[in-house]
Amino acid sequence: GIGNNYDLGTQLNLEAGGFKIGATYVRSEGNAGTDFSHKTGSGKAKLFTGSAIKSDSFGIQASTKLGKKTKVGGWYGLTNVDEDINAGGDATLQNWAVFASIKDFAKKGNVLGMTFGMPPKVTSGTNKETNGTSYLLDVTYRHKVTDRLSLQPGVYAVFNPNHTDSNSTIYGAVLNTTFKF
Repeated sequence: GIGNNYDLGTQLNLEAGGFKIGATYVRSEGNAGTDFSHKTGSGKAKLFTGSAIKSDSFGIQASTKLGKKTKVGGWYGLTNVDEDINAGGDATLQNWAVFASIKDFAKKGNVLGMTFGMPPKVTSGTNKETNGTSYLLDVTYRHKVTDRLSLQPGVYAVFNPNHTDSNSTIYGAVLNTTFKF
């Protein structure tokens, strides 16, 4: 491999008449504790303890415009994790999401957006998750204050956190501020 830890990837994007599609591939190698959920999935998606962990991640993304202001799309991701022979924790992780956004919502330059999907989940292998499926709902509104300043409040809910049906829904709010120089 290339050193102890690395990610090496490529992406191909195509666009035609307002429709965009992309495909991604990433090869990774890491040590014990490598987080293949990218800090968004369940605990089981992080429990790879082998001394030599390899993964192949594949993704596809697509979006299209519906009229002049509305955009819809989504993505699907698949990661195959291969631990060293001693650990025996091979696994498949999957994730997906759909989204919609409306430009110039309530005021020129503002954007209303919504995303719904499944965070990374171990769907096969030693750590297969069988207690449920988590879903994430995220709603944001980017408010253009000036040409150089935007505020983006958002709310989110994680249903069945950690892919466990008995877990209570988590609610949260964020406020992003963007300065352009």
